[in-house]
Amino acid sequence: PNSLWPGYPKARFFHHIYTGGHFLNSVVPEWWLEQNRTDEPEVLQLRPIYMRSADPKTVRLSAYHLARALELQKDFSKALFYARIALDRSIQLRRADYTASSHNQMGNILTCQSYFAEAALHYGKALETLPGEYPLLHALISDNLGYCRIALGDAAEGVALCSGALDILETHDASPGFLIYPHTDLCLGHLELGQMDRAIEHGRMALEIARFQSNAE
Repeated sequence: PNSLWPGYPKARFFHHIYTGGHFLNSVVPEWWLEQNRTDEPEVLQLRPIYMRSADPKTVRLSAYHLARALELQKDFSKALFYARIALDRSIQLRRADYTASSHNQMGNILTCQSYFAEAALHYGKALETLPGEYPLLHALISDNLGYCRIALGDAAEGVALCSGALDILETHDASPGFLIYPHTDLCLGHLELGQMDRAIEHGRMALEIARFQSNAE
């Protein structure tokens, strides 16, 4: 049952780094917004930029990063508010990459609140929208969707999605930090299916990666 799945907050989001450089309102450069800077205190200063700007791209980028910063603070209602604005502007801009990342962000925030059915819809739309030249991002979103399917009681489909995601990540020599997610999800999925040996195998892999990451830090 869903009550057994607390929706642990996986900090899953992705970003794209583009070239650029003109300054927005002479305060924040566009390239700064398009990088992952949600862990910096300056990101919360994007509110006045977002409120003043009439440019949909500026609004989208500001709202996206505000949503991420608020998600990290566990202020999910406000995070969802800004994530919806970011999604709306992404669609307005007709940017498939922006739209996919915004759907993924919506899924992440909803997953943190255990709204798995709604999150799964957004992850599915992200996969439909994501351009084909981003196989690693496709894998990460597939794993997100797989986790939701497991949480919703469809462990077989969830395991299939997470297994496929893991295969793609390994094929493309993804960083170990990305592999911990599908291994963790596959551990949960195989537990749901009563496949204890497989669950233990993936659980051990996730622990080994976590230890490696901790030692590397």
